[in-house]
Amino acid sequence: FLAAVAHELRTPLAVTLGAVDNLLSERAGAVSAEQARMLAMVQRNAERLNRLFDNLLDLARDEVGQLRLEPARLDLRAPVGEAVESFRPLVVHRSLDLTFDQPGRPVVVSGDGDKIIQVVSNLLENSMRYARRMVAVGVETTPENEAVITVTNDGPPVGEEHLPRLFEPYYRAEFSARRGHSGLGLAIVKMIADLHDGLARAENCDEGVRFVVSIPLASG
Repeated sequence: FLAAVAHELRTPLAVTLGAVDNLLSERAGAVSAEQARMLAMVQRNAERLNRLFDNLLDLARDEVGQLRLEPARLDLRAPVGEAVESFRPLVVHRSLDLTFDQPGRPVVVSGDGDKIIQVVSNLLENSMRYARRMVAVGVETTPENEAVITVTNDGPPVGEEHLPRLFEPYYRAEFSARRGHSGLGLAIVKMIADLHDGLARAENCDEGVRFVVSIPLASG
């Protein structure tokens, strides 16, 4: 039922996003600065709904064992960078500093590019909710032949007793209901990391809170 509802809602949402994009591109005529600001607000919230529907669909698929990857050999920097760039208008709106640190050489993994974008988007959305001034995204490799994605925010530390449970479905909503979010994003991050034979964890650090996703580097 959950998957059916989310799927049905995505079609009108896609039409809405297309119409907003046409208006912002002034294909239907000039718009004023105030109209553009309001349209951008509609676009940001519609994109957030789209991410929520993606999470709901994946949660429903996972519950019946149908969550699958479409893996391909890819440079991890590309999908991570795409997710970061898609969030730049939102961080400007919230007066946050968003940085992306990546190595100068390819980081090759066998992964599903769309799912990796979803992972980074969920981590960014979560981090921006708590950040005071900055969110930092990084891609690196380890001597253990792992590719690592990090998303760090300078928000308040998380209680040590909560850290191991942050990736449980709905737990975040119980932990901080005042933030008004579903608690699904981090659970989906862990599901996708698991499908990549990887790991997801959260830790407190000097800057604030860091989320870490590691997956194996491609062989050969």
